Amino acid sequence: MAISRAPSACYGGSSRQGTLACLLNLALFEKTRGNCEAAESLLVRTRAASTRALGASHPLTLNALNNLAVLFVETGRDRKARQLLARVVRSSERSL
Repeated sequence: MAISRAPSACYGGSSRQGTLACLLNLALFEKTRGNCEAAESLLVRTRAASTRALGASHPLTLNALNNLAVLFVETGRDRKARQLLARVVRSSERSL
């Protein structure tokens, strides 16, 4: 899981791309620290806010969804992970 870098820094309104990238980075930080519950909450929040602000097929939205799926795999929720990863692939393929 790579840290996201948005063109804007970690400031601005809650729907701005830079703020969303920082929220995603915080989720990844929490996951790295072993706080999976906080990471999941932040990833769900990031995905929802990114979907509203940028759309369901935006790379930041798909990145949050992908990271949530990885977290699900790592916490033994393979079925949920597979569903999310299939969504990411479908959305990504439409963008090709």
